[in-house]
Amino acid sequence: MKFVVIDGVAGEEMFLFPSTLAHNDVARRVGGTDVKVVSAGTVIADDPDDTHLVCVGESTTLQVKARGAKDDSLLRVLLRTYS
Repeated sequence: MKFVVIDGVAGEEMFLFPSTLAHNDVARRVGGTDVKVVSAGTVIADDPDDTHLVCVGESTTLQVKARGAKDDSLLRVLLRTYS
């Protein structure tokens, strides 16, 4: 799974999407042509039980990297909101 974080009207917003899509295409669709992307990368499980998800990596199409704990925190909030 991939993610992008944009600086939107309501502050930073994270969007999750399938790995088959490109970061730049998703960013444009959710934020328009003038979107400010602050982070992007991949969501992975970093434990044997696949229960602890973390944000890692970077987007080559957007030239931005994941921000570690800051993105992990946004991910936890997003998952709690929709679970």
